[in-house]
Amino acid sequence: MVCAADERVKQYMDGNTNSSLPWKREAVLSAGDTIRKLRVLSISEHCPQSASSRHESELQETYFHSEDALCAQSFCLRPDGSEAKREVLLMPRAGPRRWLHRDPRELKAAIVNCGGLCPGLNAVIRELVMMLYRYGCNSVQGIVGGYKGVVEPSRWIELTPEVVMTVHTRGGTVLASDRGNPPHAEMAEVLNREGINQLYVIGGDGSQKGAWQIHEQVERLGYDIAIAGVPKTIDNDIALLDVTFGFHTAVGEAKRAIDAAYTEACGNANCLGIVKLMGRHAGFIALHASLAARHVDLCLVPEMEIDLDECLDYIFKVQCRKHRGVVVVIAEGLGDTLLQSSGRDAGGNKKIPDVGPWFKEQVEKRFAQDEVALSVKYIDPSYMIRAASPDTFDSVYCATLAQNAVHGAMAGHTGFCVGQVDGNQVMLPIPSVTMRPPKRVDVCG
Repeated sequence: MVCAADERVKQYMDGNTNSSLPWKREAVLSAGDTIRKLRVLSISEHCPQSASSRHESELQETYFHSEDALCAQSFCLRPDGSEAKREVLLMPRAGPRRWLHRDPRELKAAIVNCGGLCPGLNAVIRELVMMLYRYGCNSVQGIVGGYKGVVEPSRWIELTPEVVMTVHTRGGTVLASDRGNPPHAEMAEVLNREGINQLYVIGGDGSQKGAWQIHEQVERLGYDIAIAGVPKTIDNDIALLDVTFGFHTAVGEAKRAIDAAYTEACGNANCLGIVKLMGRHAGFIALHASLAARHVDLCLVPEMEIDLDECLDYIFKVQCRKHRGVVVVIAEGLGDTLLQSSGRDAGGNKKIPDVGPWFKEQVEKRFAQDEVALSVKYIDPSYMIRAASPDTFDSVYCATLAQNAVHGAMAGHTGFCVGQVDGNQVMLPIPSVTMRPPKRVDVCG
C-alpha cells in the first residue's frame, strides 16, 4: 500500500512535479536591503597607454569566464516581519579570461609573503610560479624578507618551476617572512625600476592593507603594475572569506595536541591537561579543534567575557568528579583579556602576554587552596602548528587561490585579493575586505 506522502516523494524523485514556488521580491529582500556590486580595478584606468597591448590568452583546454561574470553572496530568507537591514554582495567571479592585459612573455612578476608563518605558504608560492610559467611568463622574482625586502632587490631570488617543484611538501616559506613596512612610495618606485609588472602579496589583514597602499602609489605614479593579494591568516579571521588557507591544517594539528593532553591526563593519577592554541583575537582554532577532539571539558576563547574564579571552580569540580582525563583548551588571546598587553610589534600588532603558564599557575593555586593533589600537563604547540606542511584540503585550496590570483592579474586587474565567499571563488577589491571588522566567534551560536 502506497500512501499519498510516498507518492509525492516518488514524483519528486522522478522529476514529475514542479516544486518551484512563485516568490515575491519582498519575501526575499526588503526595502531596507542593499544589493552591492563590487568592482575590481583595471590597470588601464590609471595607465591608459597600456590598454593597447591586450593579448589573447594562449592557455589550452581552458574554459574562459566572461569579463562581467559575477557570484552572489548567499543569505537566508528572512522570517515574516523582519526589518533587519542586510547588504548582499555581487562579486567578480575568479578564473581565467580570454583577453589578457599584455603578452605574458613580456612581463616580470614578483612574489612577497609577510607576517608570521602559516601552513601552505610554500604551496601558494609554488602554484603562483607554476601558473605564471604556464601563461608564458619566464621571469618570477621571490622577494626575501617581507615588505622590507621589496626595497632590497639585491636579495631577491629567481623562482622557476624547477626551484619550487617540491617546496609545497614542506612547511614554512622559501621566502623569509618579516613584519614592518618601508614607505609605500619607495616600494612602488623600486618595483617599477626593477621592471616588475605584477606583485603578488601573501599576507594577513595588515599585509593586504599594505598591498592596497602600494597600489595607491602605483596608481598615483602611473606605473603599469598589477597588485594582487592572497589573504593569509592562521586565525581565520579575515572578513567575508569562508576560510583562509592554513586554517584547516592548523585545526588538525591542534587536535593532535589536544589528543596528547587527553592521553597524558588519562594515563597519570590526578592529572589535568591544558592546551594553549593560537588565536590572538579570534578563537576559531581553539573552538574547531575542541569540537573535533570531542573530549575537551572547557574551551576558552577571546570573544568570551570570562569570570576567572568561576572557570577555576568549574575546573576544580570536574577534576574532582572525573579524577583523570580532564582537558582545558585556551586561546592565546586570553592574554589580552585576562592579562594586560603592552606595546606593539613591527607589524603594528599588540604584544600579548603568554597566558598559558599564567593560567596553569592559577589552576594549580586553586587546587592548592583545598589541598587537592594535581599534576598539570601543559602543551603549547603553536610554532609546531605554524611550521606544519599543508594537509590535502589546504594543498588544493592554496593552488586554487594562487591560480585565481594569476588569472586576475593577467586579465589586467589590480588592487584585488582572491578568496572563497559562500563557496564561490571570487575576486574582491582589497578595501572591501580590510575595511570590514574581522570575523569573530559568535559565542551565542
